[in-house]
Amino acid sequence: MGEELKIIFAGPVGAGKTTAIGAVSDRPPVQTEAAPTDEVRQMKASTTVAMDYGEVQLDEDHHLNLYGLPGQERFSYMWDILARGALGFVVMLNSDADPPATQLGLLETGLGQHLREAPVVVTLTGSRRDEHAVVQETRAALSTMEVFWPVMSISPWKRAEVATVLQVLLAELEFANP
Repeated sequence: MGEELKIIFAGPVGAGKTTAIGAVSDRPPVQTEAAPTDEVRQMKASTTVAMDYGEVQLDEDHHLNLYGLPGQERFSYMWDILARGALGFVVMLNSDADPPATQLGLLETGLGQHLREAPVVVTLTGSRRDEHAVVQETRAALSTMEVFWPVMSISPWKRAEVATVLQVLLAELEFANP
């Protein structure tokens, strides 16, 4: 079967983690969706409560296992469990929601050590704000955190765009481990 690589999709509710994994997975993804019972029900009809899982066969020797973390802080106990052994992270932020610094702060609190030990690519989803301004705001927030991760605006529904994110992350992995 070859080498299996574990990649984590992390971010707040509504950032597009489930959608992105579904868009790029070679087979129908496993999803643990449930109807929200809190303020999230104002945003969407279902939300991830444990994880999402998808697979991408890169070549004969390399296989990506994609895990999506639940976005609600009350399910954050899953974050550390799923993040163990991850080779890289796709951090997804919703540019239509809280400022990037707020969204990144939540992830830093819950995943900080994991994010410092592996390559990370930050994606921005959403469409209501000026894309350039949100990218600059995100880069400023990352600079404050003293990390300089690539930042990309994507549509989580577009397979090619999510695949490009994975390519950038794999390049970061290769650069970190020549």
